[in-house]
Amino acid sequence: MNRKAIIVGIRKEKLTLEEKSFLTREKPWGVILFSRNIKDLNQLKSLVGSIKDIFKDALKCNKPAVVNVDIDPKALYSFRRDSFKHKEK
Repeated sequence: MNRKAIIVGIRKEKLTLEEKSFLTREKPWGVILFSRNIKDLNQLKSLVGSIKDIFKDALKCNKPAVVNVDIDPKALYSFRRDSFKHKEK
């Protein structure tokens, strides 16, 4: 399986059917996430899980895809502090 030498972005906080189809068909090297894609930690985990599910065939071939996060001030502020507080047991 050959991956295409592109990294793509997505539109919103969740993959659309069109985006899932595109990622499956085109097999890019990875996905880049921007502030528009990040609501909170749980949503981010779900989104990354969806992306990983699409790229699971790449992991079997030892050609993992990459999920990148654009580190700009808006993206950093999207990671709300309360989402990342350590919860005491």
